[in-house]
Amino acid sequence: MSLAEETEAGSTAYTDKLLTLVAEGAEFTRADIARAFAAAYARRLATDGIAPEHLAAEVLSALHFVAGRGRGPIAVRVFNPCLAEEGYEPLGSVVETNTDDWPFLVDSVSAALEARGEQVVRLVHPIVGITREGGELTAVTPARNAVHRESVMHYDLARRLSKGELAELQAEIEAVLLAVRSTVTDFGAMTQRVEAMISLARRASARYDSDEVREAVDFLAWLLRGNFVLLGAREYEIRDDAYRCIPGSGLGILADEERSAYATPVPLASLPEAKRKLATEGELHHRQGQRALAGPPPRAYGLRRGAARDGRAQW
Repeated sequence: MSLAEETEAGSTAYTDKLLTLVAEGAEFTRADIARAFAAAYARRLATDGIAPEHLAAEVLSALHFVAGRGRGPIAVRVFNPCLAEEGYEPLGSVVETNTDDWPFLVDSVSAALEARGEQVVRLVHPIVGITREGGELTAVTPARNAVHRESVMHYDLARRLSKGELAELQAEIEAVLLAVRSTVTDFGAMTQRVEAMISLARRASARYDSDEVREAVDFLAWLLRGNFVLLGAREYEIRDDAYRCIPGSGLGILADEERSAYATPVPLASLPEAKRKLATEGELHHRQGQRALAGPPPRAYGLRRGAARDGRAQW
């Protein structure tokens, strides 16, 4: 037998034992659901040095966590597993998340952990086909061709966190995932917002130089060709000699308009001269920036093409 054949045989034996252990230990759900989830969890997982009993306990713990999500849009837990309760005990704390299969998930959570100085020693990220009825998990299937796919992320950290650190990190990861959800949900609307900006820019030739109009249109079109991640948008207007955020215009991570510095109208006379001039007489691309803007917060997202501040797009 060749080394490759011997390795494959050993891997198959390990997987078979893992699936058997998971099926036997699945007291809270059906054995077929547990086996399907375990197969997805371990599909590309390096199992060197991990006892199958410990990995089975990790899988069942993660499955119980996923099943408990119910109808919630996200689920997050940050904890210190121990042999007595979870049946496995890594050296550091564990971060687990469960959401629908959205883009930016790994980048966003990894960036949040990195910003806090936490070292990730292991990441497991199965994508699983899941069926829920009234929030209750009723079936698990391979992700390919599944009607509904969910993401499960399991991070092993290099150190064990204190009780206070666990709660703080969990709240931060929840906020990051909700931001990702808002971005994904409103992405189509933000794309339409940029398309509307292109139309407005093209109609501005009566006021602005043709080269400036073309530059603004080309730039906005460049954004829509996948060169920029649209994360949030708000629109602003000048009314009654005051600058304000237009109610109902917030999208993505900027949907909460109450957090805008211009949620309450700000008199133009109270603005610093440079800001007042930019709002009333600015170049076309700055004027467009008052209508819609996009840019990821540096700590929350791994994909970054630019940045924008409230009402003043930095292009």
